Amino acid sequence: MIALLIGASFFLFLLSTPSIPGGDDSYRHLKMASRLATEPSAVFRDPWLLPYAWPKPVDAWFGYHVLLAPFTVFLPIIVATKVFTSLLFAGLVYVSILLLRQLDVEYPILWAMLVVAGSGTALYRATLSRPFLLCNLLVLLALLFTLRGKPVAVGLISAVHAASYSIFVFVGLAPAMAFLLSRNRRSARSLLASGAGMAAGLLFNPYFPENVRFDIVCMALVGIARKAHVQLGLELEPITPWWFAASAPVMVVWVLGIFRFVKRRPPLQWEALRSEAWLLFALSLVTLGASIQVSRTMDLFVPMAVLFAAVVLSPWVRAHRRDFLCLMGVLLLVCGGNAVLTYFNLRQAVPHERFLGISRYLSANAPGELVANAQWDEYPFLYFWNARNRYVIGIDPTLLYLSDPRKYWFWRHIAEDETGTCDHERCAPSESGSIAQAVQDGLHARYILTEHFRNPRVEAVLAADNRVREVYRDAECSLFAIQD
Repeated sequence: MIALLIGASFFLFLLSTPSIPGGDDSYRHLKMASRLATEPSAVFRDPWLLPYAWPKPVDAWFGYHVLLAPFTVFLPIIVATKVFTSLLFAGLVYVSILLLRQLDVEYPILWAMLVVAGSGTALYRATLSRPFLLCNLLVLLALLFTLRGKPVAVGLISAVHAASYSIFVFVGLAPAMAFLLSRNRRSARSLLASGAGMAAGLLFNPYFPENVRFDIVCMALVGIARKAHVQLGLELEPITPWWFAASAPVMVVWVLGIFRFVKRRPPLQWEALRSEAWLLFALSLVTLGASIQVSRTMDLFVPMAVLFAAVVLSPWVRAHRRDFLCLMGVLLLVCGGNAVLTYFNLRQAVPHERFLGISRYLSANAPGELVANAQWDEYPFLYFWNARNRYVIGIDPTLLYLSDPRKYWFWRHIAEDETGTCDHERCAPSESGSIAQAVQDGLHARYILTEHFRNPRVEAVLAADNRVREVYRDAECSLFAIQD
C-alpha cells in the first residue's frame, strides 16, 4: 500500500508538466512503443529511421517497448509513459522495502524513502521516463532473489532485463558478486541462472543477433568516444562533485556505514560480520567505481549504498532508536528539499511541441527524405512527431562515427556552427568546404535542419548559398533545401 501511494504521488508529480521531463531519449522510446503497437511491420523494417546508426534493424530496448506499448494504446501517449514510469517507481519502492525486510532492517519504509529520494539527481533522473528505471528495478529484484536463493526467479528477471536494456550485464552484478564472495552451490546456481536468463533474453529478441552486437558496442561506447574525441551525452561523462552533493543523505549514511563496518574489523569479529553486509559493501564499491567513470551508474550506487548502510547500522539503530529517528528526520528533510528542486526542474521541461511545426512540414512536403539535423539531441523530438522521414544522427553520436568517421566529422563541424566543414577533426582553412556540398555528397541528404540559437553562422552561410533555399522557418529553427 505504501508503495502504491508513493507511486500515485509520483504520478501527480509527473503531471506538473504536460511534457516529459528532460525530453530527449524518453520521446524516442515512447514513439517506438507506440509504433510497435500500431505499425509493427514498419518497426521491424526500420525501427529508428537512422540509416547511419546501425547497418541492420536493431532495438536493444525491445522488452521495455513491449511493456510500454499497451499503455500507448489505451491512454494519451504522454500520459501513457507517465503512468508506466510511476508503476516502475512504485515497484522500486516496494522491492526496496522487501529487500530491507529480507535483511531484517528496522524502519524499512524510512530507509526505502532514502533509496528513492536520498539523491536529488537520481530522483530527477527517475522522472525522465526512460528504460534505466526498469533496469534499476530488475537489478534490485535480482539482488532480492539472490539473497532468497531463488535461481529460477533470478533467471527470469535476468531474461527480462537482457531483453529490455542495452547494458544487459547489470542484472548479473548481484549474483556474480555473491558467488565471488561465498563460492557455494547456492550462489553458483543463482549465477548460472542469471547467465542463462541473460542468454535467453538476448536470444529471444527478434533482432538477434544484431542486438548482441549493438549491446557490446554500447558497453564500449564511452571508451570509443573518448578515444576518438566524439561528443558524449552528459550522463556518460565522469561524475562531478555535484552528483555527490545532490546525494548528501545517501553519502552520509554510506560513510557512517563504512565507519561502522571498519570499526568491527578485529580478527575475532571479522568472520562474524553478515555475508549480506559484505555483498552490499562490494556492490556499493563496484557501482561507485563505475559511477566515477560514467555518471549515470550513480542510479545503481544509490540503492546499494543505502541497503549497505541499513544492514551495517542495524545494531546501532536498535540500541539508539531516538538518535536514529532524529538523524533520519534531518535526512528526510533534505529528501524533501530534493523533491522540491525536482519539482521546479519538472516545471522547466522542454515543451513536447518542440519541432512539431517543422515535423509536419517535412511529413507533408518531403516524406521519406533524409534530413541532416544539425544537433543530435533534436532527433528524439523529430522522431516523436514524424516517423515518415529519416535522420542523419540520433541515439548517440558515436554510432554515426562508427558507421563512417567521415560522415561524423562532416556533421560535427556543422553542429559546432563552423562556416565550413571537412571529413576529419580539424579543418585547415584550405580544407574547409561548402556545407551544402558536404551535406549533399557526404551525408547524402537534401534537407538541413538548423536552430537559430545554436547555428546562426551555419544559417548565414546557407542563406548566402545560391544552391540552397529556406523552405521553413519558425521562432526556433529553419529547414533548408538543397536544390538539384
